[in-house]
Amino acid sequence: MNAEAYDNWPSADERPFVTVTRLPGIGPLVMRAYVSRPVLRLVLGLGKAVKHRKVLDYELIDGYWRANLSDAHRRAKAARFLAGQLDPANNRWTSQIVDGLRRFDHPTLVLWGADDPHFGPRWAERLRNDLAGPVGLELLPDTGHLLVEERPAEVADRIQDFLAAAAS
Repeated sequence: MNAEAYDNWPSADERPFVTVTRLPGIGPLVMRAYVSRPVLRLVLGLGKAVKHRKVLDYELIDGYWRANLSDAHRRAKAARFLAGQLDPANNRWTSQIVDGLRRFDHPTLVLWGADDPHFGPRWAERLRNDLAGPVGLELLPDTGHLLVEERPAEVADRIQDFLAAAAS
């Protein structure tokens, strides 16, 4: 599903939000600002995490907050993750395993939000083309980067159908 892949991450829309967290002096302040529910919601909206901002309700925001920002340990872990996003070595991981992908001959489902502004369908097609086995590519229309958040039931149904077909 819509994932950072190859050398396209962080995307141009995400990079400013990641870069500012790494600036000397201001970076820790920005990380503290992200703790605010309205600020986190605004950042996810401006960063185009979803196509439809109504998905960014406070239940979702609270889940992200609890998992990533709710205490000093989680904020430090989130800061390390964001720092890794800017490390060029991390940007090459998918490219380094392409030979392995080309030998992976098991059924695979590539499920992708068709309107992801960060990693659009061309990235899904590239991934499909790099996989050796039978690969199904399904683009969910009117769906952005966080397709699990925007279309949880449809994603679950597609995965269930894929697993049922693979089992039979």
